[in-house]
Amino acid sequence: MFGLYIHLPFCIRLCPYCAFSSMVAREEGLSERYLDALDHELAERIDDVEQCVLETIYFGGGTPTTLTGRQFERLFSMIEERFFIRNEAEITVEANPATVDAERFAILRRLGVNRLSLGVQSFNDRELRSLGRAHTADEAKSVYEQARKGGVENISVDLMFALPDQSVEQWISTLDEAITLTPEHISTYGLTIEGGTPFERSYKRGKLRLPDDTLYADLYGLTVDRLTEAGYEHYEISNFARPGFRARHNANYWDLSCEYLGIGASAHSYLHSQSLSFSAVSAVRKSDAVRFWNVYETKEYIARVEQGGTAEAGREILTPEQYLEEAVMLGLRKVSDGLDLMQITTMFGGEIADRLARCAGELVEAGYLEWQDKTTVRLTLKGLPVMDEICVELLRVSTLRA
Repeated sequence: MFGLYIHLPFCIRLCPYCAFSSMVAREEGLSERYLDALDHELAERIDDVEQCVLETIYFGGGTPTTLTGRQFERLFSMIEERFFIRNEAEITVEANPATVDAERFAILRRLGVNRLSLGVQSFNDRELRSLGRAHTADEAKSVYEQARKGGVENISVDLMFALPDQSVEQWISTLDEAITLTPEHISTYGLTIEGGTPFERSYKRGKLRLPDDTLYADLYGLTVDRLTEAGYEHYEISNFARPGFRARHNANYWDLSCEYLGIGASAHSYLHSQSLSFSAVSAVRKSDAVRFWNVYETKEYIARVEQGGTAEAGREILTPEQYLEEAVMLGLRKVSDGLDLMQITTMFGGEIADRLARCAGELVEAGYLEWQDKTTVRLTLKGLPVMDEICVELLRVSTLRA
């Protein structure tokens, strides 16, 4: 599986909780210069990839739908010039309800977009104001219906919980509103205080009251219960889907055998020029799997590319220890599929898998994990809120030996 991510950083306003690379494009011509830079980076990066057949494309941000229809046409031309897009490829665009309408949906559908990720966040107007969103709950519902009428058959709705002064009842109301719309996919994210954001400054001054750990866990537990009862599969820590509608692009990030190329400010890539069989640790050591990422700031990204340089900010070749850490973490994140210890055996040998299995057995007895089958463990509802601690414990007992 090979996917392409395009980062589009422009927004109509900046949300006070957001730490993603984003900006309001007040400078005339900046978005066009950014597209020029994307075109140049695509031309340069095409030599880095052996796979030129795209299974998924994801336009993220920022707010991609601040771009005009003509600019989206240009983006697709850039991609089609250098890649073959499969007929069945999943093509996702993130959208803010305040930046889309029936005309925009028609343009996106004509270009081949078949999945919409709608950043609703809440169906409570007070909460939306506190989050700095530019839309109301009713406007979000109206945009959702416009997307349906415009032929979008795969819609994901993003929601946030553990918001300032949020009650259990308010969160249940938002979940129920989302379920009533019947989207194919729902993503739910607990609010976290990110460094350098206005929310962080308010929090440090004591002006932002967030739910405590107990309420956070209750809200998360309610999320799982409510959505699974409504027929959604809880397939990843934050993601729920109706059968057949898992997010294929995001699944690339959770599978070490998949590759993805990220273009634009702050975009990350993961590539390898040979298929990673992981038949032994020595094979991992010989692999050339590499992660690299671009500079965070939009204007710096543009300037670097315009000056003929690279926008790359750093890169790393993954070590066997990193592969093991990520195999465990990503396996547990995939709530439905779980952590396959047989795969660990294939990748790193039986001794490490045995140590993992013994530790996993103890966590099963404690109620944090459960056996899905003889070789696969997955998180229980009790284990979901403490996944990070479970990962640490599993990795502590399975450290690779030299």
